[in-house]
Amino acid sequence: MMGAFDVSYDAGRRRVRIVVKGYLSPSEVSAFAATLNAAVRNAGSDFDGIVESLDFPVQTNEVADMLGMLGQGIMSRMTGRVAVVVASVLNKMQVDRTLANPRLRVFRTLAEAEHWLDTPTTEAT
Repeated sequence: MMGAFDVSYDAGRRRVRIVVKGYLSPSEVSAFAATLNAAVRNAGSDFDGIVESLDFPVQTNEVADMLGMLGQGIMSRMTGRVAVVVASVLNKMQVDRTLANPRLRVFRTLAEAEHWLDTPTTEAT
């Protein structure tokens, strides 16, 4: 399955939503980075992020490392939290390896991720 992505910003919820699917190539990661960076510029620094990656298989090490660097760069420019929704334990392990951050959590369902982000920070820790 070829890779695809969608990035949107919900100003009312102060949330950047990312949907990734399939296998991304390094050139697709570059296009994804440009799109994501534009959304982050629009959002400012005070926002949360949610990544829906339920149809996103474990990526090659090269792509996973590129996505990890992108994610770490974005996390350094924002104050909010990031919820990543994955389909498998292997996906969770790849996220844990490439995106470790105390403001990031991995979930198996979208409902759990949304609930965590909707919970005020003081109660979510």
